[in-house]
Amino acid sequence: MNKVEGVMMKSVMRTVVLLFACIGFTRQAEAQEMTTAMLSSKYNITSGQEIYSRACALCHDSGVMNAPKVCNVAEWQPRMAQGMDALVKHVVNGINSMPAKGGLESLTLAECSDAVAYMMSQCDVTVAKK
Repeated sequence: MNKVEGVMMKSVMRTVVLLFACIGFTRQAEAQEMTTAMLSSKYNITSGQEIYSRACALCHDSGVMNAPKVCNVAEWQPRMAQGMDALVKHVVNGINSMPAKGGLESLTLAECSDAVAYMMSQCDVTVAKK
């Protein structure tokens, strides 16, 4: 490789690294937006609390079947890092031992979203900077 090609290759590599860094910062910012204020502005936390009581509390209050307990920061931070859309998708479709919609098939997408938002709002956890 000659000197010109080497300089061009370094320039391309810097651009690629910068692009990946920007993507990482965007994902981190999305995860950090899961504060009570943000959640309250987008979701119905009161409705979420009622849905949580009916469909989620049995497992997420006690942690049965490895359900992450509400407000357990260590259990929720990696999940929150996936973003709200991924968490809601897990609720709607079920994940691991959790049945779809917490076993309450009549729940709508909005109700599932509200329940997730309620759970996140309980300890106002934000994802730690990486």
